[in-house]
This record gives sequence, structure tokens and C-alpha cells, in this order.
Amino acid sequence: MSTQILAGIYILFWLLFALFFKINFKISGFKFLFGVFLLIALGVAAQSFPVVKSVFLGMEQVKLSLAFSHDQSWHAALIYELSNHFPPQIPGFAGQSLKNYHYFYDLLISAQYQLFGGSVALYIEVIYPVIISILFGISVFRTISLITKNYLIQITTVFLAYFANNLQYILVLLRLGQWWQSVFFLDQPLIFLFNQPAVLSIVFFFYFLIFLKQSFKNKGSIVLAGLILGLLAGLKIYAFIVGIMTLGFFTLYVFIRSFRSRSFKKCFKFVLIGLIAGIVVLIIAFNMFTFGKSFIDYNPGWIIQAFYEKMLNPYFKQTKIASYYVIYQLQGKYLKFLILQIIFGAIFVIGSLGVRIVGLLVIFKKKIKKIEILLLIASLISLLVLFIGNQSGSAYNIIQFGPYLLTASTILLGGFLAQIKKKNLLVFFIALILLLSLPVTWHELGKYNLKKDNRTYDKQLMEALDVLSTLPQGNVFNLYNFTRSSEKEHNIVGSIGRKNSYLLDLWQLEVLKVDIQKRWQFLEYIKRNDCSLKENFSTDYLLLEEGVEGRYCLGFDLSQKKLLFTNKKYKIYKAVKKL
Repeated sequence: MSTQILAGIYILFWLLFALFFKINFKISGFKFLFGVFLLIALGVAAQSFPVVKSVFLGMEQVKLSLAFSHDQSWHAALIYELSNHFPPQIPGFAGQSLKNYHYFYDLLISAQYQLFGGSVALYIEVIYPVIISILFGISVFRTISLITKNYLIQITTVFLAYFANNLQYILVLLRLGQWWQSVFFLDQPLIFLFNQPAVLSIVFFFYFLIFLKQSFKNKGSIVLAGLILGLLAGLKIYAFIVGIMTLGFFTLYVFIRSFRSRSFKKCFKFVLIGLIAGIVVLIIAFNMFTFGKSFIDYNPGWIIQAFYEKMLNPYFKQTKIASYYVIYQLQGKYLKFLILQIIFGAIFVIGSLGVRIVGLLVIFKKKIKKIEILLLIASLISLLVLFIGNQSGSAYNIIQFGPYLLTASTILLGGFLAQIKKKNLLVFFIALILLLSLPVTWHELGKYNLKKDNRTYDKQLMEALDVLSTLPQGNVFNLYNFTRSSEKEHNIVGSIGRKNSYLLDLWQLEVLKVDIQKRWQFLEYIKRNDCSLKENFSTDYLLLEEGVEGRYCLGFDLSQKKLLFTNKKYKIYKAVKKL
């Protein structure tokens, strides 16, 4: 049944995407030029290299790259789990359905894996990053083409979408810090692809804005805008939040302007888009989300506090600024504390955006185009969310609103440049923008190399997981990681062994707000050879480290179970169905 569902989803996705592009090329103002193709190819090479470089060193390095990356291991484990169950169980917490997670991207790759086979590691480490990066460049070029026909501005915008960076080099020049492109918290375009669903959601988000803009003239665009907005909830919930709020504020903007003509027909189009999106979201939410749980906690100023403590304090700790920041807060001098907060907030925004902040000045344009209004609203909403709250369960994940802010403001920067009519002045401003935008990028590009990762996983464990991956599908009770100091090890049982496990990757389980107390308590009991607590858990395999049998009360006699594999350190047993 899972295979049929995945096949249907896969076919529908690519049919819908083909429809997007068919309509896209019919929209006026778009001419895809060979020079843009070469520029996008350059951007794709730079953006995807940190992710795909392992493929140039052989499949063993691809597998190790997957194992060492927490997020990639999680996604691979989820892809394999989706191939076996739909809806899926939680990777690393077998037996409980996965909720409150946007796994449409994983579903797409799982469908391809089920239908055509191949290597999941290659899909998420090589093939899909390149495809997504290409689509990213095309979507940026398509959007800026609606703002200006100036070819120089168009290619500059696409270039900046890939290569623009923050102002971290100023700290280096002032000898206040070392080179680090995430010093201002927000991930920059060169490392966007470490979160592939986020980049794909940017592509979908821009097409949502394009079809929303086209809905003024094209009724078919109403349906497409609603479908894309709804799908964003399953692809990346952050993009959906920005999208639905952009739709809401844009509807309000059009409604206010409609008072002059007393014609509110345009507003009804946007309401219809919202209704279509709502239907799609309800279908997605039924399978993916649990109602009643907050996603964002209202916590105004949290990002500034975190930014100060993590990034600014090391630079200012020897100055009076650090003392004042603490003193004003403790003494209740809230006005002075607020002024410091505003200063630190400005450093955060300007430092992260760099010259892209100039793009927000389009708000002062006399004639601002609809697509610019939409991009401006999206940018301001992303910025607002960053300042008023943090993500429930994983506070720092709030910075995942950053890519939408950075990319939208890049396109708005192109819109700002479009106001400059004198060619010489335009060339000067573009040169200045590139000069101020690229130092950090240039430094980061200088780090690119094809050196092998010197880190190594336990070869005996990898051998056991390779064997586990060939066994029939089932859940695994693993007692190897709990004998080590790290209790947050990556889910390599899922990504390399292709099986779901009993309790693994505690950090991700915390993000998902999974109650692990009962299973954790069970593990503590069996560590003490105390079988008084029985856990009702179905399992098919046991992955045990050498010596575990004598130290743990496993609740059953291993000598009577089938030994499937053994090496110097690990054993795999065919297990009973209940522990």
C-alpha cells in the first residue's frame, strides 16, 4: 500500500511542477538567456560543492559524509522509514507515528527510491542538491524579471542570490573576531543546501508570489497559488507561515486601496487562494501534524539576547558595554536597556543582510510593483518573526526564517538598482555592492577542497550496519550507543542500517517534543539488571555491542535466538516480538 501511495504522490508532484514551468514561460517579461545559464551553473557549482564534494572521493566517502551529518542522517533514516510505513513512524523512536514534522521533501525522495531504486545517499548528497540549486537560480531570475528588463541588473541579482554574504569581514578588519560566515546567526547562501528542503521551499515560495501577482489577470493562477501555498506546509512550515501572512497582509493592502474604487473583487480572489491553500493544509495536517501544540513561542527580543550572548559578548566582554547590558537589565532601567537592545538588533540585521538591506528601501519608491510589494511584505514578516519569538522545543531553529529574508531582500536590491537610469552610475553601484558583499564569500570559497574526511566511524559498527541494511524490514533494539559517553549520536542505524530503532538521536526527539521518559526509564532499569519494568515494544532485531549480554537484563534468553551476524565487537540477533 505504501508503494502505491508514494507512486501517486511522486507522479502528481512532477506533473504539478511541469505545469508551473509551462505557465511560467508563458508569462510576459521572461527570456532565459545563455549567459544566465552559465551564471546559474557557476552558482550551482559553488553552492552545491560543500554538500556534493564527497562523491568525487568515492562512494565510501559519500556514506561517511551521510553518517557524520546529523541532519542528513535524519533525512535518510526518514526516507527509508517512509518506504516502509505511510504515515511513517518516528526515526529513532519506532512504534510511534511521526507528527509535527514537514516531510514532503523526504516523501518525494522516498517515492523515487521505491519506484526506481538507486542510492538514497546519492539522492540527498549529490543529485537533489544540484537540482534544487538550479531551480533556486531559475526562480530568482524569474522573479527579478518581473521587476526589471535590465539584463545587467538581472544577472547581478542572480549572482548575489548565490554569492552575497554578511559583513563579518568588518569584525576581522577591526580585529574583533575570526572568519566565520555564520557569526551573525543567519546562514548565508553558500551553505543553504545543508538544509535542502528550505532551499526547495524558497523556489516554491517565489512561484507562489509569482502566481499570486498573476492572479490579477489569470484565473488559473489563483488555483496554482493556492496549491503551492498549501504544499509549503508539508515542505517547510516556515515558508508556509511567511506565505500565509504575506497573503493576509497583501489582501489587507489591496482591500484598503479598493476603497477608492469601491471594487472589492480582487480581494475575493485572494480569499479563494486562502481557501484552496486551507483545504490542502487540512489534508497535510491530518497526516503530519497534531493540533493544539504551539510552533512558535511568543518571546520578543529573544533573538537579540541570544545574539548578544553567543556572538557579541565575546567581543565586548572587556568593555563597559557588557557591564551596562547586565546592569540596566538587573536595575530595571528598561529605557536604557531597550536602547542597547535596539543597537544590538541593528547590528544583527545589518550584519546579517549586508548590502541587501538596501533592498528594503524600495518601500520609498514612488511606483512600486506588485511583486516588489509581495517581496517586501515577505521580508518584513520574516524579520518580524525573528524578533518576536523562538521555536517551541528548539529555540534556535527560529533562524530558519532567515533564508526567506535574505533571498527576498536580494531581489528587492535588484529592484532598487532598477531606479538608477544612468548606466555609468548603475555600473558604479553594482561594483560597490559586489565589493561589499563578497569578501566573506571569497574567503569561504578559498576553503573549498577535495580532501578526504579524516574522521572515521567504528569500522566494526559500519560492517554490522551494512549487514543490517540487507535484512528484511523490521525494527531494531540497539544497545551499543548507550555504552558510550554521547547519548545524542546520529541516527546511523536508520541512515546506514536502513532500519528504525528503539531509542536514538535524542536531540531530534527533543525537537519533535517526543516523550522519551518511559523508554529512557526502561533502559536505566535494564542497565541495572532489573527486569521489574516491562516495556511493551515490538522489535525484530537486536544490535548488541560486545559484552552487553552480561551487563543488561534483556528480558529474554539470547542463546535461544538466531544469531544473524557477528564480528569482533557487534552481534545481530533475530529477536522476539516483545521485550
